[in-house]
Amino acid sequence: MNFDLINNNEDLTSWLKKIETLNGPEKNIKLGLDIVRFFADKLNLKKPAKQVITVAGTNGKGTTVKLLETLYSKAGYNTASFTSPHLIKFNERVSINNINISDHEIILAFNQVYQVSQKYKNEYKLSYFEFVFLSSWYIYYNFYKLDLLILEVGLGGRLDATNIIDNDISIITSIDYDHQAYLGDTLEKIAFEKAGIIKSNSIVIIGRNIPDIVKNRAIEFNSEYKILEKDFPILAEANNYSGLNADNISLCYELALLNNERNLLVLKEEYLNNFFKNLSDNFQMPARAELVKTNKFDILFDVAHNPHSIKNLYKKLVYLKDKNKYHKIYAICGMLQDKGSKSSLNDINNIIDSWGVIDLSLVSPRGMKSKELSVFINSKDKKDFKTANDAHLFFENKITNKDLLVVFGSFHTVGQLYDKSF
Repeated sequence: MNFDLINNNEDLTSWLKKIETLNGPEKNIKLGLDIVRFFADKLNLKKPAKQVITVAGTNGKGTTVKLLETLYSKAGYNTASFTSPHLIKFNERVSINNINISDHEIILAFNQVYQVSQKYKNEYKLSYFEFVFLSSWYIYYNFYKLDLLILEVGLGGRLDATNIIDNDISIITSIDYDHQAYLGDTLEKIAFEKAGIIKSNSIVIIGRNIPDIVKNRAIEFNSEYKILEKDFPILAEANNYSGLNADNISLCYELALLNNERNLLVLKEEYLNNFFKNLSDNFQMPARAELVKTNKFDILFDVAHNPHSIKNLYKKLVYLKDKNKYHKIYAICGMLQDKGSKSSLNDINNIIDSWGVIDLSLVSPRGMKSKELSVFINSKDKKDFKTANDAHLFFENKITNKDLLVVFGSFHTVGQLYDKSF
């Protein structure tokens, strides 16, 4: 490996700012694999693990990826994951055996990708996501000998940078409306894009109520497929865990069974069964319907940010209000521009008593201004804030120990408060 560094004194924060400017703002996303393929070839990147799993879907991708990483790393397999976006620290995106990668390793990889990208800067420009993904791939391939790599698709699937790596197993968790400007305005079009991760002669695990276009793609590519509730059931224990979706748990369990059947990354039956029976002890996914009890009041963190996930959050709030007898529910919310906010907030409007609306245009070129988001909130009790911290300070003296604060929406919103509330 060539570890000759340029700009050796730059820290990770400086590097991230540099990468953001390489191809202009991320507001105008251009999907495609040609540029990523070109640079992967120049970097001599090969298959980074004995087995590669790619996870696509409207919701549940991140949870599925991290659950599988936990399952296999605890069993002794050298397991890595790639997820996005991050909640608090960039390093969360690249994990080896559930440990976030170090700044040093990231900067080493950034340097390598940057040197190559500068040679061809007049011909090809990498987006922020493409640069980050190639750097992650460089880490997996050059720094570690991996048994398993689990990739979370960034956007869609067919033209997402992660799809440049040939996977052995594809998981499609769910299909619903999200990113319509890029993926299409019907569920069938969205499903077509996500089904694009399916490779020839592979295994495909499909969630419930997903358009047949996914199954048909598997058939076309001579791949074995299994569909939740048709070919395998929801795991009996899966409904026992607050904050975890039973479907995602069941998809992971089925994958483990399929690997065992093929004598691949074999998990002992006793370990597999005990892991899922005691899942709450073995696994916690941050900010997914996560209820945190503080000295002053309860806070529910959830990165729900599209119609499907916010509808699930609404159901969770109805349940919690009845169970814990909360008097009022306060909300801090900030969204990105392409998240269909009007339809997203239809149901949840009915249960929130007071709103703090965050201006995400100040932290992201794709962020929605608070005044734009406020239009979709059917409440007179709402106030605009520059940051989630500002909203929290405002509400701190209004909320009692008999109330609930829910912080939801974009990762940008939830991440501002998440690590400050414990």
